[in-house]
Amino acid sequence: MVLEAGFIKLLVVESLTAPRRAARRIMALGTGLPVALMAIGCAGVLSALMLAVLGLELPNSGNPGLDAMMTQPLAVAFSETLGLLIVGGMISGLGRLFGGKGRLDQAFILIAWWDFLTLVLQLAESLVQLLLPPLAGPVALFVLVISTWALVSFIAELHGFRSAFAVLPILAGVLLLIGIALVPYVSSL
Repeated sequence: MVLEAGFIKLLVVESLTAPRRAARRIMALGTGLPVALMAIGCAGVLSALMLAVLGLELPNSGNPGLDAMMTQPLAVAFSETLGLLIVGGMISGLGRLFGGKGRLDQAFILIAWWDFLTLVLQLAESLVQLLLPPLAGPVALFVLVISTWALVSFIAELHGFRSAFAVLPILAGVLLLIGIALVPYVSSL
């Protein structure tokens, strides 16, 4: 299987305009678990590279935690990859708990694609922030909304749920619980 630039461009556009159709197209690739795991690893590395590039742009952000992360790209790649594996596993498991039919390999390939899509959007957001600072806030909000919509649409398509809107409160609840669970760890940093 070869992913050509035209196909990737089509998937990016379709992920933003018709995310459920994009999810079907991605799942139809039939990658299997080994390729899905490799895609998640690549997404983790791309995240670390983007953070390193942003580190060149903003060498001292004033945030000690962020500055420390920018000097440890392998740790960022590892933690991002681990996070994607956990999220993919949760998407697969929780979806099946609610009657979904999605498989783990499909959840992994979709979460890897979603992470790549989010990186593309964040790169565009960074360019807007540099070139047109007054638009940075609205563009950041747009990126948040469109990436969240893509994620819930991917989850709905993965599990065969009729409505992506039904997935949204479950996703929000899971993220809230994760946030509450992480409070002790984040506050100690």
